Amino acid sequence: ASLSPSASPSSGPSFIQEKAAENQDTLNPSVTLNSGATAGNLLVACIAVDKNASSFTVPSGFTSVQDYLGASVSGAMAYKIATGGETTIQWTLGAYTSGSALWVGEYSGASFNSLDQTTENNSAETTVTSLSTGTTGVTTANDELVITMCAIDSGKTVTGWSNGFYSEYNTADTSGAGVLFVGSKTTSSTGTQESTFSWTGADQAYAAIATFKLSGS
Repeated sequence: ASLSPSASPSSGPSFIQEKAAENQDTLNPSVTLNSGATAGNLLVACIAVDKNASSFTVPSGFTSVQDYLGASVSGAMAYKIATGGETTIQWTLGAYTSGSALWVGEYSGASFNSLDQTTENNSAETTVTSLSTGTTGVTTANDELVITMCAIDSGKTVTGWSNGFYSEYNTADTSGAGVLFVGSKTTSSTGTQESTFSWTGADQAYAAIATFKLSGS
């Protein structure tokens, strides 16, 4: 797996840490941060599951942002304002076929009602080589954190995503056991948000995007 392969994640001023896990062949996939989260920080968790997960139970204390259960691929995003000390972020699935990939990121400066705008999109069991997240509503603050994710049915190589997102996590696994890509950026003005993922080889996919307000907004 590749975490932040192209530049230091400190280019996002609110970034604290991130961690990912692949080939989680279990109904209770988890990822463990290197150090406990700081109280008041924002935690964002994303998951991709090969085939139909049947259901998602978000990690303890998290709130669901978006989720999708498809015959070929499933995916979800959730967030939490940390109480402090969180390390292991565990999801619960209703079912799995070939495992999952997970990512969690910690960001400072989140407001209590952090989630602002969000939307999702899926290829509806059609094989495609690119997929848009869909376009959010207009953000309410200038300086919001935007997280985008894409889950793909089987092992693919991502060729990019549009609109200036920084690569937080890029699955290197090609076995098809949950293929996940995550990107982020910080906005400088209000507006809608969207990103289109592209990859090699047509396959079913799911994408989601969310914006989070910071305490100074």
